[in-house]
Amino acid sequence: MNISSDCLPSLEHLVLRSCKKVEEFPSCLGDIPVLWSVELHWCSRSAVNSIISIQEEVLEYTGDEGFKVHVYPSDLDSRSSPEDHSD
Repeated sequence: MNISSDCLPSLEHLVLRSCKKVEEFPSCLGDIPVLWSVELHWCSRSAVNSIISIQEEVLEYTGDEGFKVHVYPSDLDSRSSPEDHSD
């Protein structure tokens, strides 16, 4: 399946809940200029890694973080350290 940023030019917020079968996102999500945030709730670790990779590509090419990524539960987020989870 080919998806381009032209398909969702007005997408500002993307929220996925319990989509464990989603493995990756198309890199063109990083090309949507109005995309402000992506929230992943109980999604697969590979989906989390995919969206973080896209965010890092945006930062590398534009110098801007682009969209914010929020991952729940936070232990699925490879960017967080074990200290982030201690009480």
